[in-house]
Amino acid sequence: FQDTEGNRGGIGIANTESVMFIHGQNGIRFRYSGTSPGNKEAMRFDSNGRVSIGTDSGGTARAFRVKAPSQNSTHISLIDNDSTQEIWQVGNQSDGDGFMQLLTDEGTATIKFDASGVNHINGGNLGIGTDNPAYKLDVQGTNVLANIKSTNNNYVLQIAGNNCPYDVYVGSDDSNNFLLANENNDGTFTERLRITSGGNVA
Repeated sequence: FQDTEGNRGGIGIANTESVMFIHGQNGIRFRYSGTSPGNKEAMRFDSNGRVSIGTDSGGTARAFRVKAPSQNSTHISLIDNDSTQEIWQVGNQSDGDGFMQLLTDEGTATIKFDASGVNHINGGNLGIGTDNPAYKLDVQGTNVLANIKSTNNNYVLQIAGNNCPYDVYVGSDDSNNFLLANENNDGTFTERLRITSGGNVA
């Protein structure tokens, strides 16, 4: 349909309200020719207002779906407004697992979450319970703020100062004794302090 003024059009409906109006009772599908002409669906708007891109497997409750075009690639990205640099990416790795990352406008990934690999936050301070973190990790709240537990070692925390050549280890054992040890130059470590569960220093 095209109105008499020629500035509005409709597909499946006479349109007098907008520049273009497409009407379909069972949703709208965009297809392109593949090995079998008309068999490849590129995009679908279903009757519930959901959008699928690159997949024709409807019936999902999700409002928006994108099928990965290939492994080890970015599927959704956000581009900086004054350059061509992608600053947000979502995709999948070569093993098929997903990833998401934030990048600077120079292309450096400062935040990355990988479903089966290394995750990192490398830039600025991280706050939990605060929107104004003053340290690399700033945790604020009430009651117990953190729980650190090793499933195969008495020592659960490894710390070292800037000029310290060897690390210091903090932990506890199965008798609820508090342990403090330092690392030796051969990679082993030696217990230096033990406070027993009864409060005695050993």
